[in-house]
Amino acid sequence: MDLWLVRHGETPALSMGVLQGHSAIGLSPTGRRQAQALAERLHRVGVPFDGLWASDLRRAVETAEILRQRNPLLP
Repeated sequence: MDLWLVRHGETPALSMGVLQGHSAIGLSPTGRRQAQALAERLHRVGVPFDGLWASDLRRAVETAEILRQRNPLLP
């Protein structure tokens, strides 16, 4: 089994050096591009996913959704 750990993309607060803790902050445009670039790379190299889990933080959920859209889970 391979386990991939992925950190969420950049947030507006992070780009300003502000720690956000458990704040409900979403991704910045740069963060969405980062997640999309990772999704494309994983798709291109053919990494299969049996499952995808994320914390309930908005930025983590957004990152996971972007990854899932480009890399559907295996049946």
